[in-house]
Amino acid sequence: MKALLVGCDMHTVLSIRLALQLRWPELAVITEMTRRKGLQTLRNLSPELVFVVVDPTPSDLDSLEFLQEARAVVSNAILMALSHHPSDTELTAALEAGADNYVSLPVNGPVLVARLMAILRRSRRQPEASQVSLAGGRLRLHPVTYKAYVDEHPVRLTPTEFRLLYRLAADKNHVVTHEALQDAIWGDEVAYSLYGLRKYIQRRRHKLKATLGDDVQIVSVSRVGYQLIDSAA
Repeated sequence: MKALLVGCDMHTVLSIRLALQLRWPELAVITEMTRRKGLQTLRNLSPELVFVVVDPTPSDLDSLEFLQEARAVVSNAILMALSHHPSDTELTAALEAGADNYVSLPVNGPVLVARLMAILRRSRRQPEASQVSLAGGRLRLHPVTYKAYVDEHPVRLTPTEFRLLYRLAADKNHVVTHEALQDAIWGDEVAYSLYGLRKYIQRRRHKLKATLGDDVQIVSVSRVGYQLIDSAA
């Protein structure tokens, strides 16, 4: 098992290494100071865990671009965004770009490991779920492989996007509460932000409409949650 740490100072590297190796003694930790170098190493080594500092860094690769590229290269890896000054806007942007979670610096080792374990537990629960179809079978979601198909053609979704769509699709035409969605997508390990959830779903609506038109829509139910309407059901 390998972990790649990108853009971390020495204190952060030592904190994360200690926390991870206490839980996984055989884990190898690789560090890169820049996101550009980190992306090259990621392509070469395909680590299972990736931690990247997303605070602005002049002359380096944009953090959101790094997350998008990393997700495309290692689709099943756990991507953790790190920041000294996290905000709802940054959290939403990082999750949209492909991060599985967002952690404040300085790192709290036990909390970090607990969040990783929560992500792993969610991924292990998915195989028990069944395939879901929408829009008269045009869109199919496979929870075991995290793959989606529209008209038999594969559609690229980040793990976060997949969890959102699958949770709504599993209860299509019924209301799913804000809390239930947040738990399904990010779990209890991410501080709940209604603003972040709203922004995230707003952008997913545009993506869904571009793919399926008006056959499938995500509608807001004021103060309660969201409902996926499948007009072709």
